[in-house]
Amino acid sequence: LEVGGFLGIGEDKRVVPWGLIEIVRDEKDEDDLHARTSLTEAQVESAPQCKPGQVFDGDLDRRIEKAFGKDDMWAYAGEGTPTFAWLSHMRDAKVQGPGDKELGRVQDVVLAPQNGCVAYVVLDTNEEAGDKDVAVPWTRMRFVIDRNEQISAATDLDSARLQSAPEFDRREWKRMSSTAWMTELSTYYACDPFWKTSRFASARKAKSVGTPVGKPAPN
Repeated sequence: LEVGGFLGIGEDKRVVPWGLIEIVRDEKDEDDLHARTSLTEAQVESAPQCKPGQVFDGDLDRRIEKAFGKDDMWAYAGEGTPTFAWLSHMRDAKVQGPGDKELGRVQDVVLAPQNGCVAYVVLDTNEEAGDKDVAVPWTRMRFVIDRNEQISAATDLDSARLQSAPEFDRREWKRMSSTAWMTELSTYYACDPFWKTSRFASARKAKSVGTPVGKPAPN
């Protein structure tokens, strides 16, 4: 979250657990999104600071826990040391398939806010892989951060599989964000939809939310 400053100058950035943010659609314009939180200004100001592009390691967990306490909603449940990446840095990441063949680039990452997880990745495939935009379920992708802090992606899907994959069309966002679309993707890629695999599969219980804290652009 950006806090303080004036007209974009002198703002601080703070890290806030996703579980304390609720994304809601505008009542008058369904393409306009708002983020709401029950956190007070003092709580946000006590959150861990960050800089644009800063790389986080496992220490972030400790800093979040110190500011907000322990909660299963944001506690790390994986093995080893967690790694973190800025969503904006994942765009244009190179995607490689079997045999290290390049298949295209990441165009966007689509979230499922109410489920607290990632739904799918939009790939801009190269000519060999169909030369089109396709949506690939998050579980069929693996992201890696190298020593130079560059992000790349890999998948076991080959170019032939992507050539005949369902095409993603941003102009049809209503369908691209529907349960039917996710079911179609899951069937094609032979995997479970995110609501069956995510640790946060059930929708979060609405917390006491109040002041809007921003208007992120819709995917």
